[in-house]
Amino acid sequence: MSRAVESAEAEGNTVTAVGPVRWMCPTAMMRRVYSPKSDVFSFGNVLFELFVQRIPWHKLDARGAATKVLAGERLSWPSKRSIPPQIVELADRCFAFEPADRPAMVEVQQQLEQIIEKEY
Repeated sequence: MSRAVESAEAEGNTVTAVGPVRWMCPTAMMRRVYSPKSDVFSFGNVLFELFVQRIPWHKLDARGAATKVLAGERLSWPSKRSIPPQIVELADRCFAFEPADRPAMVEVQQQLEQIIEKEY
């Protein structure tokens, strides 16, 4: 889900030289520094993609998406969809600019389990 596969030969390869920009955290874009908190940021984008049913920053090219993320902007959740507010809140916490402000993945997992138990 994090990259477009344009042909059978491209399968398994990232299309851009720097990685899947639409899902990348600011530190990965600025310094190519990756950590478990980088994955948390990316997972927030996956939550967005799953519930909104479109790729992050769908109206922008990769450079435009990177500019928004580096400026501290975050994805806008559509108000007309019936997305559980707990999902929006969790994803928004994953989008924190500073890695230390993002939850650990184990906390994300626990919150998702609680949301599923309540909703389903």
